[in-house]
Amino acid sequence: MAGKRNPETPSDLFCKAFDKYRSHSSSFEAWQRFVYILGHDIARAFGNDTSHFDDIADASQSMSDDDQFGAMFDALVLMLEENPFQDALGSMFMNLGIGNEAGGQFFTPYHLAKLTANLAFDESTFENAVSGKGFATFNEPSCGAGANVIGACDVLHEKGIDWQHDALFVCQDISELTALMCYIQLSLIGAAAVVIVGDTIKMEQRFTLRTPVLMIDDVWVLRHIRELRNEHRTV
Repeated sequence: MAGKRNPETPSDLFCKAFDKYRSHSSSFEAWQRFVYILGHDIARAFGNDTSHFDDIADASQSMSDDDQFGAMFDALVLMLEENPFQDALGSMFMNLGIGNEAGGQFFTPYHLAKLTANLAFDESTFENAVSGKGFATFNEPSCGAGANVIGACDVLHEKGIDWQHDALFVCQDISELTALMCYIQLSLIGAAAVVIVGDTIKMEQRFTLRTPVLMIDDVWVLRHIRELRNEHRTV
């Protein structure tokens, strides 16, 4: 009797859909198309100003295969539902061999990113920040696809901390593509984050996106209202 065939994993489904999605374009061009469309759609759906990259996303949409795009998105959501604490997009980018086409762009393996986050975490500093203003702010000046930030969420989760309400992540990257990858992943796992596209060293900010949690979660919305009131009183 023949052995049972192992069911396809979400990453298998993603790769299969991606092979069809890229059709007549290069893998890197297809990846850019997927990331720009998805990042743009999430950002716009939750009230972000997307005017800085509307044209690029619209151009990508005109070249998109909606069926395969939907299959890739579904597979990505399944990956993150099974385990939110992983750099799914960064791993897929590497597994598909796109790094070479992207001019030698490679992402840090997630286990190293989590190790770094664990070593950098200082519990007393975190607790002082939370007791003072209700949350602690984490800054990632070169976020890439978000592995270090997701690693920090993972570490906080393991320590029993409410990482979705007790931590705000401010992430920045000079590359629109990688910053959008970070934005997509943090949005889908429910992290509270501000993602900035721009050169950190030059203190440049081309555009900024807020994850859905910051835009619709009651706790973060109330905090934002208090912040605006305090600014108004200060003026």
